[in-house]
Amino acid sequence: MNKYFTYVLSLLLSAVSLVAVAQESNYPDSLNGYYRLSNPDLNTYLTAFTQGGLGSTTANPANASQVVRLTTSKMYSLGDDMAALQARLDKGEIDQETYSKLFQQLMTLNSWKSGFYPVTSLSIQGTDYALFFSKLSDYCDRAINAFLNDEVSTIYENNYQNLMLLSVFSGVIYPANLATVDDFKAWCQSYLTQWRDIADFHLYFHPLSVTPDNGGSSFFTGNYAIEFKTPAWIGNMKNAQTYINAILTSNGTNPDVDTLNIWQETCERVLAQIAKDYSEESEPYKLADNLLNYTQADNVYALCTDENGDLYSQQLPDAFGTNGVTLTTEQSQRITWRPEYVNEASPFAVAPDAAKKGSDGHFYTTLNTAFPYKVLSPDVEVYTVSSVDAATGGATLEKIADGKVGANTAVVVRSKSTALADNQLVPLDEDVAPIEGNVLGGTLFAQNNNGSMKTLTVANDQPAFLLIPETVPANTAFYEGKVANGIGSLHNTFGLSAVFDLQGRKIATPQHKGVYIINGQKVVVR
Repeated sequence: MNKYFTYVLSLLLSAVSLVAVAQESNYPDSLNGYYRLSNPDLNTYLTAFTQGGLGSTTANPANASQVVRLTTSKMYSLGDDMAALQARLDKGEIDQETYSKLFQQLMTLNSWKSGFYPVTSLSIQGTDYALFFSKLSDYCDRAINAFLNDEVSTIYENNYQNLMLLSVFSGVIYPANLATVDDFKAWCQSYLTQWRDIADFHLYFHPLSVTPDNGGSSFFTGNYAIEFKTPAWIGNMKNAQTYINAILTSNGTNPDVDTLNIWQETCERVLAQIAKDYSEESEPYKLADNLLNYTQADNVYALCTDENGDLYSQQLPDAFGTNGVTLTTEQSQRITWRPEYVNEASPFAVAPDAAKKGSDGHFYTTLNTAFPYKVLSPDVEVYTVSSVDAATGGATLEKIADGKVGANTAVVVRSKSTALADNQLVPLDEDVAPIEGNVLGGTLFAQNNNGSMKTLTVANDQPAFLLIPETVPANTAFYEGKVANGIGSLHNTFGLSAVFDLQGRKIATPQHKGVYIINGQKVVVR
C-alpha cells in the first residue's frame, strides 16, 4: 500500500510539475553566462562594494564589478527524484526501509525547491557564493573534528561523575557510552554529527510569477529570488547546547554560567575554519557569522541587500503560513533580481578619467577584473607593463595585440574618448593565457595602500605610475616592487631624474596630485 501511494503521489507531482512548466513555457532551460543582476523596483544592481562580497549600488554600466558569472542546472523536479528513488526500489538496489527513509527526506527536505534552478556558480568579484554555501557543511565538519580531537578527553575527565549519574535517566547518554574515553568520544562524534543534515546550504534561483487580480493565469515576470534553506544542524546545534548542559549539570535548562558553552564554541570553531579561506573582513565571513547566529533551522531564506548595500538573509514565509513571517513591500523588492545578459549586444564599459589625458590626445586608465574579456570598441587598446622607471614612474607599455585580457590581469587602457559608448568590453567564455612579464598588480576591491602601491597618473603629459593614494580603487591596477632605472614611458623617456616639490624639497617620487619639478621642468601630476 505504501509503495502504491508513494508511486501515485510521485506521478501526481510529476504531472503538476509538467503542467506548471507548460503554463510557464517562457522559463529558460537554465541560466548560463555573464549577467548584471538588476533590481527592477529599486533601480540597483547586485555588485561589489568596498570590503568585498555582494552589495547594491546605483546602476552604472561602467562598473566592471557588475558582471556576474552565473550558471545553473535545469529546474529541480521533486517528481523526477521520487521516480528515480522508486526505480532504485524496483531494481532491488535499496530495501523498503531505506526507501521509506529516503522518501521522507525527499518530501520534508526537498519539496520546497521543486521548480527552482540549482545554482552551480554565482561568481562576483572573484568570490563564488554558490561554492561558498556548498562548503559550509565542510567547515562545520572540520569544526566538529577539531572539537573531538581537542576537548573531548578533558570533558570526560572533568565531568565523569555527573555524566555517570545522568546517564541512568537522561535518555541521551548511557553507561555503555562512558566505559572508556574512546566510547565517550564515539558517542560525542555520533551526537555531534547528527546535527548535520543532508539538506546542506545550496543556492537556488526561484522564478517569480504573478497572478493577476482578475484571476487570470499566472505568468513569469523574468525576475528571480536567490534562495536557500538552512539545514537542520543550525537549529540542532543550538538545541544541543541545552541537552549537553543538562547532562553536565543538574540545572536542566538553566545551567551555571561556567558550564561548557558548546554552541558558542561550535560557532567560533566553524568561523575559525572559514577564516582560513576568507578574511574576517570579507563578506563571506560576515555572511557565515550572520547565518550561524541569526537564522533558524529548516527555514527558507533569500539573499538580499539593505539600504547600505550590505548582504543579509531575509526569512521567507512558508507556503502554509505557519511560521508567522510576513514581508514588507520593501523587503519583497529587495529579494527580487533580474538577470540581464552582458554580451556583445549589451557590453560593459570602462570609464577613462578625463584628467588623465596624454600629449597624444588619448586618455588612460587601468582595469583589473575577475573574468576574461576582450575589447569591442575600435579606438580602445589594452597594454601590460613590462617595467617602470624608478624616478619618473614612466611605464613601458606592451600592447595586447588581439585585445583579449585574462582574468585577474591588470592592464592599462588607452582610449580616444571618455564616453562609455566608446569604451566597450565584453566578457569571454574562454580561458585567456596569462601574459609573462607584466609588473602590474591588481585589486578587485578597494584596498588600503601599504605605502608603496603606486597608481596611474599623467606626468609631463605622459602616463606614469607615481601616485600613492590612501586607498587603491576597486578593479584597478597598481605598481609595486623593484624598478628599472632609465626606462621611459610608451611615448617619452624621462631618463634619470631629480624630483622636487614646489618647496624645493627633494623627494623620491610624487605621492600626491600637484606640481613637481622633474629634470628642471614643471610637471603636473593629476
